Amino acid sequence: MYMVIQYQSVKNREWWWLVVVVVVVVVVVVVVVVVIVIVVVVAVLVVVEVVVVVEVVAVEAAAAVVAKFISWWP
Repeated sequence: MYMVIQYQSVKNREWWWLVVVVVVVVVVVVVVVVVIVIVVVVAVLVVVEVVVVVEVVAVEAAAAVVAKFISWWP
């Protein structure tokens, strides 16, 4: 009977280790996915911001060229 009880406790311990390993793996995967999503969102926002700044600079440059052209127009 003692052997059976000891075997059951070992089996239960192995089961708990499996649960701990699965929980740790799931937490690590979730953290990695969240970090990747945050990095991608920040990268997209930076690219959008750079595009907007470039567009604003281009529009201002075009407006300056048009203004000079209009001022040269007789």
